[in-house]
Parts: sequence; structure tokens; C-alpha cells
Amino acid sequence: MTDFMDLVGREVLMTHLPSPNRMAEVTSYNEKTHAVKLKIMPEGIETGWAPLGSIAIGNGFGVAVGAKAGDMVMVAYPEGDHSSPIVISRVFSDVQKAPKVKGGEMVIWHESGTRDVYSEDGSHTKTHATGGTMTWDKNGTLVTDNGDKTVATAAGQVTTVASKTIQHTAGKILLNC
Repeated sequence: MTDFMDLVGREVLMTHLPSPNRMAEVTSYNEKTHAVKLKIMPEGIETGWAPLGSIAIGNGFGVAVGAKAGDMVMVAYPEGDHSSPIVISRVFSDVQKAPKVKGGEMVIWHESGTRDVYSEDGSHTKTHATGGTMTWDKNGTLVTDNGDKTVATAAGQVTTVASKTIQHTAGKILLNC
């Protein structure tokens, strides 16, 4: 009977313990340390500074996206230590909607509207918030479409190389040498 009571006691205890991972809202961000303060949901408990995780890091390189107050995140507690939370993921919500992305593709979308789309066919398109685009097709050919004006600027030399033909079409072509 004691084994049965221990089993029941463990089950009751487990159903009343908080989840090892918790949802939280970012309340503050320190860009120097890439750390955040959080409000743990649903209790609204405020934390001290917690590391903001990343999908890839190294010594002096990696992917870093600064947090903003209001971001929803998933928090883990290594070794069950609730005094040391770590943000392991950001989570989309009704307020912070995910950008549309097709299966097998990747989108990096800035709040300004500027975005990078890595398509399943291997092409890559960069679109500026004002509408100009640069697309590398699946064969690596670069195509730009910046409306009525495309400008290339360099402090030194600009080189155009083609194995076949370079074609410039315009009402007027000016060469200043």
C-alpha cells in the first residue's frame, strides 16, 4: 500500500508543479549584454536579467536579434533552477504575427518592411522597404529592379565582367572619363 500511496503522491505533486518551460513577456532589453528582463506568465512575476538565446553563436560571430518590450518568449530553467531563466525561443502571437513564409523557405523581415527571402528553388531576393529588389536566381544570376533608377557607387573601381555580352539600354548613356 505504501508504494501505491507514493505513486499517488508523486502524481499529485507533478500536476501542481509549474511547467519546466514557461511563457514570458520581455519588459526590458540590454543591447550590451544581449539580456532581457521578463514578466513570467500567467503570474506576472518579474525576473532579473536573463540571457537571450540565439540560433547560432560563436566567439565574435553569430545571429543576434535585439529584443523589444512586449516580445513573447519561451523560458527554460536549466537544472530546474527558477532563479536562473534563459530565453530559448521567441514566439509569435496575435499581436506579433509571423511573416508569411512558404514551406521550405526562410524569411528575414525587418519591421520597416525590408526583407530577405531565401526560396526553396535556391533563389534569394532582397527587397528594400521602398520597393527596390535584388534577386539572385537559382543559377546565381543577379537581377535588380529599383523602379526608374539604379545606382552603383564605389570609392574605387567598378568592374563589369561578362563572358558574352554587356547590354546597356537607355534614352541616353553618359560616360565621363
